[in-house]
Amino acid sequence: ARERPKAAVILKRLAKLDDSGKTDLKYARVLFDMEQWSEASLAFRQSLKELEGKQRGLAALFAGLSEFYLGRYQQAEPLLEQASRYNQVKAQADYWLDYIARVTDNNEEQESEDVG
Repeated sequence: ARERPKAAVILKRLAKLDDSGKTDLKYARVLFDMEQWSEASLAFRQSLKELEGKQRGLAALFAGLSEFYLGRYQQAEPLLEQASRYNQVKAQADYWLDYIARVTDNNEEQESEDVG
């Protein structure tokens, strides 16, 4: 756990030199593991601009989860929908989309009961 902040510093520097998005993805994963959701979300989004292939699904999934942990469900949903188009992460993305739908439905029901 003590190595993660050091790794984040190094990966952030390396990401500036790498235009493939792969280093951004690694940097974002370290931030995610450190529960730095906002910074992780930004790094995952940056990696999505550059990544190609299957890794885009992983980046979209984790970007969506970062937004979820920030409580920004509306921002999480399109990222998770994007992730669900990739077979390797489809099940996870669909699970979180369903969970968000249930949470937001419950909140709306609770609000309407409070008003009524």
